[in-house]
Amino acid sequence: MSCGGAGHVLRLIRPRTESRGWGKQSGASLSVLDPNSPEVGYWLGDGGTIHQVVSADDKHGPGTWFAVRQATVITIFRPVYGRLHNPAVHQNGDSRRFLPSRLNPNPVAVLRTERANSFGYVDFSFNPWYARQFAVVDPTGFWSIWDIEKPHGKGSSEILVPGRSGQVFAVPDPVLKVSSDDHADGWYRVLWACNVSTIVVCNRRFLTVFDVKGIPTRLESNETLTGSGTNWILDIKRSAVNMNILFVLTTSRVFWVEVIPLGEEKDDQNVSAGARVILSYRHFRDPNDETLTLTPIKDNNGIKRPVTYIA
Repeated sequence: MSCGGAGHVLRLIRPRTESRGWGKQSGASLSVLDPNSPEVGYWLGDGGTIHQVVSADDKHGPGTWFAVRQATVITIFRPVYGRLHNPAVHQNGDSRRFLPSRLNPNPVAVLRTERANSFGYVDFSFNPWYARQFAVVDPTGFWSIWDIEKPHGKGSSEILVPGRSGQVFAVPDPVLKVSSDDHADGWYRVLWACNVSTIVVCNRRFLTVFDVKGIPTRLESNETLTGSGTNWILDIKRSAVNMNILFVLTTSRVFWVEVIPLGEEKDDQNVSAGARVILSYRHFRDPNDETLTLTPIKDNNGIKRPVTYIA
């Protein structure tokens, strides 16, 4: 989590575990996390306020990688626990209040805007099939994919290798019913769907699917979810059980969207590669409430289902 007066300090917490029982019933006990005596590690970079902390989750749960997004810097971490170390802080930071800890955030790679030829970063996403690959997008819709590679040789640090890149609206699109810069507040989201070669990028008005296997190809799809009215996109989430399914929240509706990757089209069923709306539902919430988000829920058996609620 972020902390500090400007939300610029990364704080990692590792609660200790303790056993609790029932009096003389020594044969039964529970192992619980003790929040009163945790181990805490800190990291302070030079990128300012932390806007996003992302874990490299996969189908088995949280992974060992995570990233921190600041306005102009992306930092990749692979935390380790063991030997006592002094927290890593920027040379202008005050390290006196950060005590030594066994919990080391362990930053392994840094991506600055100068390297990515971007104006800043507004979203970050790990590849759910390969944690050493991630995508970023800037306020103009320019996205890029990067690989975290470790050079040969003992003690070598991780390096970032650029991959595919593109832009949502490089040129005006004559088929769009509304202007590409309509409601252009710099809000973009990027994520993988279906497979390792399909990514989805959206702004307030449009959802665009790219195939990145070779030269990035913009797939033909129904990208306008909000029409020509006053609605705009507030949130987008991938299904927890089906990587081809996305849920898109707008100021008036929730959309159930299926993404069809290149090579899985069905000509006999008139299904083309891209994105298609399977279902939409009007949520009747205040259209001026821009704080609405989508969150996956679980059933009574603890199994994640492709269902969302509005919070």
